[in-house]
Amino acid sequence: TLNNTTTYTVTGTTTVSGGTVNFNNTAPINFGGPLVVSAGTLDGSANLSEANAFTWSGGTIQGTGTLTTTGTAANVPALSNSLTLGRPWNATSGFNYTGGAAGTFTVNNTLTTSAATSVNNTGATAITGTGTFTSGATLTNAGAGTLTISTTGGFNNASSVTVTNPITIAVGTTPVTGTDSANYTVDSTLSFTGGTRN
Repeated sequence: TLNNTTTYTVTGTTTVSGGTVNFNNTAPINFGGPLVVSAGTLDGSANLSEANAFTWSGGTIQGTGTLTTTGTAANVPALSNSLTLGRPWNATSGFNYTGGAAGTFTVNNTLTTSAATSVNNTGATAITGTGTFTSGATLTNAGAGTLTISTTGGFNNASSVTVTNPITIAVGTTPVTGTDSANYTVDSTLSFTGGTRN
């Protein structure tokens, strides 16, 4: 475990590949180079900001602070790995998620996008958890399998959703509610299996 409470001035790549890294700084952490999380836990109370490249291929990102990514679209090549989001993530530059049938993406806080986001799944892929997923820019399922969104805190479509491959919203015993202030462009199958859409 690494506990950081002082100024963090690394200009190269910051990598979390195991164990736990806590940023409990009072001042926000502005990473000076790329951020890579492949395993372990990124935690702490500090607000984290990444204006360069962000890659998340495994492990847990949690804490009471926020994560804001403003550089290139975040690269999330999870494939068969498990991802757990336990802190608010403002994906201002969007993200590209590559998931596999054995992988999981659990959102237990808030996930908000402000730029185009795509899912390139190699099999049936799910974005689950107790949190809320707000898509503030175009969301596209560009993969071969069905994308299931079952975040029980809700799914909000605030921009547009392009359904080029199947998307299912709300599955299981807990309905997924949410708001739709934008359009769905459907060229495949779009399923709503519970909950209330406004």
